[in-house]
Amino acid sequence: MRPNSFIKKKGLLAFKVLVLSALLSSCSNTGDMEYQPVGEMLTNKQLGQNVPLVILDFPDNRPPVKGFAWSKKLAAKPKKNFVGILFGAYNIQIRKLHSNQAISLDVTEAIRKLFKANGFNVIRYYGSSDVSSLSDERLAVKGQINEFWMNGYPGGRGTSPSIIATIDIDLTIIDTKYQRTIWTGKIENYQEIGPNKGIFTSKNKIFLFLNTVFSNAIEKAWIDYGMLNALRSLDKSLFLNRNQ
Repeated sequence: MRPNSFIKKKGLLAFKVLVLSALLSSCSNTGDMEYQPVGEMLTNKQLGQNVPLVILDFPDNRPPVKGFAWSKKLAAKPKKNFVGILFGAYNIQIRKLHSNQAISLDVTEAIRKLFKANGFNVIRYYGSSDVSSLSDERLAVKGQINEFWMNGYPGGRGTSPSIIATIDIDLTIIDTKYQRTIWTGKIENYQEIGPNKGIFTSKNKIFLFLNTVFSNAIEKAWIDYGMLNALRSLDKSLFLNRNQ
């Protein structure tokens, strides 16, 4: 029994050394996270009619990153610009994915682009997510980030991994003058692709995939979840005339 026990312990130690070595040799990739329109019915300058619209800060409430199976102690709150981690097979390094800036800025910038493209006079507030702090009558957009993440899992020796991307963002549009909610809902999307699709081999392909999932999430909220129809129903003249 002793030789078998020694072999098991030696094997476990070798496995831990292998994992630790992979972590130490992991490479970090940085890229742009941005809204890239992929559908129609997304641009109409007449929709906003230059109505003032303010975008407040979106808190990053993403859950802690899960630790590895053999050590839950490695679970930690994700850094502000951390968007994913891909675990390769035996001969593929681990890739850590980072945005060029904080995810909260990526999200609010994407929303700014969407509303600006549709004719709203967009203003961004930094350091505040409180609607009551606004003094002017205007539309306000607020929300929070629940999920913005991509995981990759190895499909076998020498293969690129299966990849899962998840987007979950709460968003609310408020008429600050009358203190009423115009629209509330989610920017959300989930997509999974199987192994050996080639996406793991290129940093550009990795970020293109995640950006496509992100962009589709925005457009689903805009068209399928009713954000566009809610904004169409507004009497814009009430927002443009401050004496109303």
